[in-house]
This record gives sequence, structure tokens and C-alpha cells, in this order.
Amino acid sequence: AGYYDAGETEMTLEDFTTKTINTQRDFLGELGFATSFGWNVAVGTTVKYMKSEMAEEFKANAISVDFGAQVNLTDSLKAGMAVRNIGKGYRYLDDSNAAPTSVTMGLAAIIQMANSAGFSITDVCKILEHENDNDHETA
Repeated sequence: AGYYDAGETEMTLEDFTTKTINTQRDFLGELGFATSFGWNVAVGTTVKYMKSEMAEEFKANAISVDFGAQVNLTDSLKAGMAVRNIGKGYRYLDDSNAAPTSVTMGLAAIIQMANSAGFSITDVCKILEHENDNDHETA
């Protein structure tokens, strides 16, 4: 979970009086679950809830989901894939802001050295990063 508070600011109203307001407050909460099937397959998901309030007047929230999977191909070679930020973004009035949806795949190899010391080499290849087309969508 995360929380952001931009503090307070003084605002001048139409009648020239002033009012102190909260500039911006954001909250992010996440709930995840993962499980494995036997020794060679693991999957997981995370649901993210985001809430934002600006100038105590404009409020927005969004939900997005991440999915991931990992397969042990051998004792020393693993393959994985993750899809992040599936969902719509915030909408303030007519403006929408979404996190880019991305798909990532990778391989990890554990290399055992002759003296029994080992290390891991991970090669991650981002195959798709797509910004959501919700930027100018209207309700």
C-alpha cells in the first residue's frame, strides 16, 4: 500500500476570501495471490486499487490487474511471463490517465561452477509495451 499527500494550499475564492484545501491525496492498495502446481509451474495475480483526490473537488479511482507465470523447464532453466496494468485509468472530468499495459517474458539460467559456487543469469526481453488508448475516451 502507498499513500501520497501533497499538503495544503491556500485558495482565493470568487468573493476574494481564502480557504485552505488539501492539494492532492493519492492512495494505492494491492492484494496479491500466488500458487504453484507441482514443482514446475507457478502463477500469480495482483489486484491494484488506486484512488486520487485533487483540490478536495476532483475525485477519481481505478482498478488494474497484473498476471504472471513461471515454468521450471529444467532444474537450472526457468521461463516466465508477466502482464501488467490491465484495466482503465483515472478519469478526471474529460481527461483519462492510464498506466501503460505491458507484457514481459524472460529466461533465467542457474549455472553451477566446478567449485560448487553458482550464479544466475537472467535475460529479460520486453516484447510489448502499449499505452492504453483510453486517453481521450469519453464516458
